[in-house]
Amino acid sequence: MDIIESLEKKDHFSAVEINIADYILNNREDVLRLSISALASLTYSSNAAIIRLCRKVGCDGYKDFRIALAQEVEKDKRKKKKIDVNYPFASKENAGTIMRSVADISREAIDTALESVSPYALEKAASLIRNANCVHIYATGDTQISAIAFSNMLSKLGILTINALEYHESMSYVYTARDNDVALFVTYSGEIMKHLRQQIRELRKRNVKTILISSLESYPWIDVVVTIPARENAVGKTAGYYSQALLRYVMNCIYGIIYSWDLNANRQRKDDSDQAAVDIAK
Repeated sequence: MDIIESLEKKDHFSAVEINIADYILNNREDVLRLSISALASLTYSSNAAIIRLCRKVGCDGYKDFRIALAQEVEKDKRKKKKIDVNYPFASKENAGTIMRSVADISREAIDTALESVSPYALEKAASLIRNANCVHIYATGDTQISAIAFSNMLSKLGILTINALEYHESMSYVYTARDNDVALFVTYSGEIMKHLRQQIRELRKRNVKTILISSLESYPWIDVVVTIPARENAVGKTAGYYSQALLRYVMNCIYGIIYSWDLNANRQRKDDSDQAAVDIAK
């Protein structure tokens, strides 16, 4: 949870801590320049009370708190300048304006992911996929199209993939899964996970490792969760510009990590695959 969000929620805050939190929220940029003693004086509290508050919102102390708060204040400034990801353009706008709006959304998705997605989670996901006998990919709708593109990229590195939801045969694929397979669930909202609980339970029985790329922060029985920031509505939007740009960026990063770990071998595999496609097209 973000620092500002924690200050706004005030979970388990004392009366003194609520007063300090309100002052910080109302004077965010001023607080960045204040010493702990100055903040204590302005909030009629103490250095110890401020340190307790800092720890309640996930920081080791006041110095770490100010650094984290500064980052969030700067992030909020940038967000205010950005367009509505759900309705990025108005009626009858010209082509040039629409081009800029779509480009802005793509940049917004990538910048947001770069700031918030865990590199450690990406590396764990990449490691599981790299060492899998087969990757079973679960995705639907627009996200399935993005996942198919990822599947195509993996195949050129010699990694076998299955689109487990393509023909509504997900349980059939589950029963053929082996203990060195990986199940990858890709869902922006996390909604499809409600319908895949039986599949996940069966995959776990077969010791299949699981990865979730979603705005969900956690999910039962999933080994690796790559959490992405949710800003686009599930219903009520022009198109899935933001969500699909975000998911593709994350999957492209996983591919890049896998590619770089065996750079020379993967370069040769990719070149051979591309050359074969060129030869067939002649």
